[in-house]
Amino acid sequence: FYVAITDAFENAPFPSLLSLLPSPSSHFVGRQDELKKLHDNLQADKRTVLVNGLGGVGKTTLAQKYAHDYQNDYAHILWIRQSSDLITAFTQIDLLDTLRLAYDTQTDRQVLFAEVLQTLRDFSPTNLLVIDNYEPTDTDAQQDVIGKLFALPAHWRVVCTSRVDVPIFAETLYLGVLPPDEALQLFKQHAGNKPLHDTEIEALLHMIGYHTLMTELLAKTYRSCIQFDTVGKMHAFLQTKGLQDVYLEKKIHVGTQPTTLWKHLKEVFSLSHLTEDELWLLKQWVILPTTPHQATDFLTWIQDKEFTYESTLLSLTEKGWLQTNDYLAYALHPFLQMFLHQELKPTLLDCKKIYEHFMNLMDFKKIQAHPLTYQYLIPIGEALTQNIIFSKYEQKLGNLLNYITQLHRLNGDFLKAINCAKQDLTIKEKTLGKKHEHYATVLN
Repeated sequence: FYVAITDAFENAPFPSLLSLLPSPSSHFVGRQDELKKLHDNLQADKRTVLVNGLGGVGKTTLAQKYAHDYQNDYAHILWIRQSSDLITAFTQIDLLDTLRLAYDTQTDRQVLFAEVLQTLRDFSPTNLLVIDNYEPTDTDAQQDVIGKLFALPAHWRVVCTSRVDVPIFAETLYLGVLPPDEALQLFKQHAGNKPLHDTEIEALLHMIGYHTLMTELLAKTYRSCIQFDTVGKMHAFLQTKGLQDVYLEKKIHVGTQPTTLWKHLKEVFSLSHLTEDELWLLKQWVILPTTPHQATDFLTWIQDKEFTYESTLLSLTEKGWLQTNDYLAYALHPFLQMFLHQELKPTLLDCKKIYEHFMNLMDFKKIQAHPLTYQYLIPIGEALTQNIIFSKYEQKLGNLLNYITQLHRLNGDFLKAINCAKQDLTIKEKTLGKKHEHYATVLN
């Protein structure tokens, strides 16, 4: 009897779901074109597809929705979520048990990984492998893990979600942020029954660059915060207090897990794997406008004549922190600027080179002679005043405000010139006193 039961178990067909398949979000919005494109690519000759994009834009959600909606198109589906290296992810006990592989605590993981691959090769067509949250590691590179996965028979289709641009995939599906109307719909779905006015929501979404995850988190936080009775009030609060504040630390749920706004952001956008050079370079991007900047201009601003930081710039792009285009212009997403500003807290000492570079450009004789040529300094100067933490170097902030005042005046924007002059005057009164000649100069 025991032998019969054992034989029946060993000869039984494998389940269609080889691992736990995460349920798609009940608040899934849009992305129909992307779902169709993903399916079309997988059914054509491009059987390996990378879903690539900024962290938090919905890559995992798209893969979950695809695996759920097209489940009947595949004999078997294997969902692997990477948390360390891929060999570890593919040799978890649950999967080994599902594949009926023998193991013990002494079995080498590389041996187990080879056995997993061999078992998967023998599966009948057509099957789907999803690798979620892929990030290259030294261990995986040494063992050529991705190459071995790509060597699976053609009846295995492979989808990989990653912030990292991995060029070896047959096709890359880049996922951007949701269009404004779909981001608005997503916010409303998560905000509950609290007052909702489209114009207020749209202003908030514009501030965060329509970032998908941030849209969900802010909507859930708004629903939980009794002190905000309108979206406009929460928007104003974020503009003055930022993301990390006790009033925003309300319990919300992402999936089934309880969390808070800031806690979840720190988990999703961990800085622990970044080098000192990468962290320093991000501080420079945090203080600049979020519009694209040419790589050569940026390296000039940080006074990198030897292009020493070019490789660091590329690594931040490959890791998904910076976005780039075909013209070698780089940009930091507005939401990431908000998050990184509070995480990195860029001081004047951190960003001294950029500050000095632009202060050296403030030559009033040249600006007065060619005011249109120097208009580009206005948004950069304003970003520096807002994003650099000057602390005890307030006089440096005052000097910058004085130059921006003159730029606005020459540009004919007298209201902005007056506002900058008032800020400069407040600083000079505090640091120099009302009797100082520089105070009198600004007052005039």
